[in-house]
Amino acid sequence: MELANRSLKWLFWGNLWIAFGASCTAYYFSSTYYITTSAERFTFTLFVYFSTLSVYTFHRIIKHASFENCHTPRHIWLYNNKNALFGIGFFSLICAFLLAINTLNTKSLFFLLLPMTIIMTLYPPLGEKFNGIRSRLVLKNLAVTLVWLGLLLIVPYFNYTAITTNEVLLQLMVAFALFVFALTLPFDLRDKPHDLIKTLGTVLPRNVNKIVSIVCLIGAGMLFYRIKVDYIYVLPFVAIGVVILENKNWKEMYYDVLVDGLFILFAGIMLF
Repeated sequence: MELANRSLKWLFWGNLWIAFGASCTAYYFSSTYYITTSAERFTFTLFVYFSTLSVYTFHRIIKHASFENCHTPRHIWLYNNKNALFGIGFFSLICAFLLAINTLNTKSLFFLLLPMTIIMTLYPPLGEKFNGIRSRLVLKNLAVTLVWLGLLLIVPYFNYTAITTNEVLLQLMVAFALFVFALTLPFDLRDKPHDLIKTLGTVLPRNVNKIVSIVCLIGAGMLFYRIKVDYIYVLPFVAIGVVILENKNWKEMYYDVLVDGLFILFAGIMLF
């Protein structure tokens, strides 16, 4: 039982779960909407996996580097395992860098990946005088949305040859952006009791937060249905159920399993 509990913490709190979901989604997008070889899809999927793992790991290490910033069991776990997490993050960063050089063209590297890297570098608090982009109200939610959108859809657009029209790709990008933006709001509710920064999700009352999230998810579902993206239009409505059920008594693991898990379900519906 103890081994299972430790393994689950590494899976969810160690960011392996969300990295896996991102990489599965990347594989689907690169194989369905672009002309790619098996080798190109595999290397791009690995690039997304290690990029996601390194970014999430370093952000959480920075945020909880001091025990004074640890208020929950997840925070304490991150603090106690920060050395191991740093090793994983550094290894992932090296892998992502090498894969980027061998996978992406110059346009993708300099005009997309570099700005995204800058955004993610400025996202967490850096010193006492700069609390990071995440502390700038709407910027936190927009930054997360733009980086996910850029990594999973815009980078492939500039790196591979599309097999569908630009109109369909644009609608797909808008739908995915609405989906990701909607999922950033429940995490603001999770962090609200102990996070002093003001974000869109924490400033809005809980019910209004949920309404904004649900409206975005409905928009995403309608666009997914319009462009006939398999049965993925069902997923935003599953997410609506998760948002409605969310309450202040939820344990942190619920957010990781149910909210981050929507990306696993996203990829699963599309792949199978």
